[in-house]
Amino acid sequence: PTLMLWGERDVALGKELAQPSIELCADGQLIFFPKATHWVQHDEADAVNEALAVFFGGE
Repeated sequence: PTLMLWGERDVALGKELAQPSIELCADGQLIFFPKATHWVQHDEADAVNEALAVFFGGE
């Protein structure tokens, strides 16, 4: 399984690149963070931690 976390305000890698990227994964999940930039884990630390915990089966 693959979890892709994407900041919608990323100016380096536009949002339009996310869907084609996740489609290359056999078992992929894509989560967008509307307020985050390229540094998703910094901009939305709590939400990223929760998404990771759920993905890895912690919640």
